[in-house]
Amino acid sequence: MMSAALILNPNAGNGKIKKELQHIKEIIESTYAPLSVYETKREGDGARLVKELESKVDLIIGAGGDGTIHELINAMCELETRPLFAVLPGGTCNDFSRGIGMDQNITKAAQQIATGRVEKVDIGKSEHQYFSNFWGIGLINEVSENIEKDSKARFGKLSYYMSTAKTITNVEPFYVEIEGDEEEFKGEAVMVVVGNGAFTGGLRPFFPKNHLQDSCLDVLVVTESNVQTFWKLFLSNFSDEKVIQEESILKFQAKHVKVTTSSAQKIDCDGERKYYTPDTITVLPRFLEVIVGNL
Repeated sequence: MMSAALILNPNAGNGKIKKELQHIKEIIESTYAPLSVYETKREGDGARLVKELESKVDLIIGAGGDGTIHELINAMCELETRPLFAVLPGGTCNDFSRGIGMDQNITKAAQQIATGRVEKVDIGKSEHQYFSNFWGIGLINEVSENIEKDSKARFGKLSYYMSTAKTITNVEPFYVEIEGDEEEFKGEAVMVVVGNGAFTGGLRPFFPKNHLQDSCLDVLVVTESNVQTFWKLFLSNFSDEKVIQEESILKFQAKHVKVTTSSAQKIDCDGERKYYTPDTITVLPRFLEVIVGNL
């Protein structure tokens, strides 16, 4: 059998994973044994554990929300020889786990890990970090920053859309220059999103047709921040790709994207906000080997 390690954020899912850990362990050990469990206590523990375990196990399982998975994936992508990776979803939105088709019920997700197939998926890379879901500036960053502290715990995914409703008419435009492989944009915008996966905030609001194995990044530029514009964006997700080039909405695909802004914009990368523009983003095709569900 292949050996495995489970890196657990004990607070994930309000402690639900930890409560059901023994049952989950039994399911996974039907295929991957022995399974060692490690709990994180603070930011950085997960990355440290990945480096310690890289040559000792065949599979690393991340158990937690998007922040935990972001940290683990960044550590995994730095390795020269990477173990297989899997996810037990335990957060509010669980965007990467949704993107690779994992069931949001942790028992069913454990069963998928035990029986699921292995695939190689694309990863996005900026100058500072890797990302599995999205890179964004403008409104997408401000929405995250404006979520009230207790709102996420009380309302879950809904808190993101409550924050969007409050933020959408107050966001300030900024000047941005974007260079893609074949397309470019120069002008004022209120939001730029570069997507690797389809999910953001637990839903597919920007790139519903995106696939983690298409070897491309999806780029979205929104120039006006109002309800009408975002309604058009929502409707465009159900239309042919050629129909969505609205005056205030631009979408295109690229393998490399360079973003420069007149004033430094804080970057939201899979929900983590540490760096600022300018930045260059690229796709790493089929870079990470993961256990998938219904991909």
